Amino acid sequence: MDLKVSDNEDVRVVVQRRLSSLNAGNGIMVVDNADDETVLLGDDTAQAISTFLPSSDKGRILYTTSNQQVALNLQCSETVQIDQMNFEEGLFLLRKSAVGRTLASNDPAVGELLEKLTYLPLAISQAGAFMAKNKTNPAEYLELLQATAEDEIYLLSRAFPDKHRYDTSNNAVATTWLVSFNQIREKHPQASELLLAMSFYEHKAIPWSLLPPLVLASQMVDAIGTLEAYAFLSVNEGKTLTEAGHKDDLLDMHRLVHLAAKIWRQNLQDDVH
Repeated sequence: MDLKVSDNEDVRVVVQRRLSSLNAGNGIMVVDNADDETVLLGDDTAQAISTFLPSSDKGRILYTTSNQQVALNLQCSETVQIDQMNFEEGLFLLRKSAVGRTLASNDPAVGELLEKLTYLPLAISQAGAFMAKNKTNPAEYLELLQATAEDEIYLLSRAFPDKHRYDTSNNAVATTWLVSFNQIREKHPQASELLLAMSFYEHKAIPWSLLPPLVLASQMVDAIGTLEAYAFLSVNEGKTLTEAGHKDDLLDMHRLVHLAAKIWRQNLQDDVH
């Protein structure tokens, strides 16, 4: 940008001022993987990155995040929630990732595999890369995935090359969630406690009453809200009744998130020992 920065100036402020000026023209800035609230909004120990982002009538900033709370805290003028892929989209991505492999749309194993991977893009890309490397077909990969929990954990923990992601990004499905789990553990310990507790149960229809009680009811609501914001779970209100006759919410965890939570729990236990 041909900027001149004096010794007593902060280069971040200079760049922000330049990009905020009318002379910068029309443009869009992408803030990718904006999942950590502290990095974006700052805290007592760190200055917010958002402080140095440009502001201009001619420019726009696009944030991508897996944490809905970030979008709310940033007070974005417009938010777009990306829905789960459909079969055609999932098949397109699988074909694109499984280079050199022929995948028929009417192959039952393809649809079953996409369902098993919950149409998660990163999991689909990982499956395609594995099939391309090992010359396997969807039925064979599905068989490996369903063999044992250990096999599924192994497959989902394998990194794979992806030219569409940063070189420094870890592309393994499970590992990307472990990063988020550790962020939650550091910044939202109550939510972390609930996440660990839920990893012991089945991932579907977990009664709220089985979760470890927190000191305040508001802490419980806030902790559940944090996990919902990351799309780790959903709340199905009033599906069962407790013995006392009150409504008892049921919690559903994303199946692959639940599996990753088990890996995380085991890693924490190994660190202790």
